[in-house]
Amino acid sequence: MKVLKMRMMDTCDLLNKIAEIKLKDDKKIIIFFQKDVAEDECHIIIPKCKCLKIEDGIYQLLFTYEQQTTTAIINLCNHMITFTSIKENGDFDVNQGSFYLITKENELDSSCVTNEDIAVDFWLRFFDQHDETAIDDYLEEPYLQHNPKVADGIEAFRNEFHDRFYTDMKECHTEIKRVVSRGDLVFIHNILKRNPQVKGHAAVDIFRVENGKIVEHWDVIQPMPETSKNDHPMF
Repeated sequence: MKVLKMRMMDTCDLLNKIAEIKLKDDKKIIIFFQKDVAEDECHIIIPKCKCLKIEDGIYQLLFTYEQQTTTAIINLCNHMITFTSIKENGDFDVNQGSFYLITKENELDSSCVTNEDIAVDFWLRFFDQHDETAIDDYLEEPYLQHNPKVADGIEAFRNEFHDRFYTDMKECHTEIKRVVSRGDLVFIHNILKRNPQVKGHAAVDIFRVENGKIVEHWDVIQPMPETSKNDHPMF
């Protein structure tokens, strides 16, 4: 197993993270993404690693090791990595494997890194679990609200739902059907039921994430119909 320490030339979402990579040839690699790397005898030191953020959750690494220039595409959402290494003679190797962030205790790192992680964790904690601390963890002023029934600002949002979680939304349950992330926007297609007896509403909630915080929200809500002119389910 290779244990690499990479000195990041750029600050990015992966800074100070640890990754475990398992390649298809059964090789295992542990990578420490650090800004400052101290020389030691326990790790292979990669002095310069360029990290570019291509899209939410997708990164490109570029580094040189063992006289090979290697570029890697990381997809955090799909937990995949693809390496392409170019040798001095011009030949190149392509290898693919799994990519998981881990803690120093060698457990899965469940902290939110991508915009998708942030929006989904906020949605589930707040609307499904009624955990109002999610507001403090994820919303940031100026918080812009496009739902005409709710005013701008974090406190207006908090006040809108605080009492309702103990009244008409006490039995509220949500279920995320699909999520799409593009740039700073996260689209969550979901069904919301205020109680188990109702058919509920189909909705798309759109969150804009800036520097790891949710700063803007849109939603489109449609009652679940009793009948349909086609045979396709709403979800």
